[in-house]
Amino acid sequence: MNPTIKRTLNQWRNGPYITYSLIAIQTIVFLLNYLLPSLQLQEKGVMFGPFVAYYHQYWRFITPIFLHFGLSHYAINTIVLYFIGQQVEALYGH
Repeated sequence: MNPTIKRTLNQWRNGPYITYSLIAIQTIVFLLNYLLPSLQLQEKGVMFGPFVAYYHQYWRFITPIFLHFGLSHYAINTIVLYFIGQQVEALYGH
């Protein structure tokens, strides 16, 4: 295998790839919500707590992580996730 490719793979494997994956997911969700407002994720009850209790829709605990209300909310959360996520993955692993 090419040494350059091997070094790149090792850097990726040792890097904070979980953090990068979470940033990618939240970026995709933000762009979908921004570019396709007809999805109306917030208005369709994505974060509605009683659905968890009454209908056992436990995925609703995860989806609010990826929803943002505006560009500043998205930007601040992404920056914080980038810096803190790197430190957490360095300390505790992936």
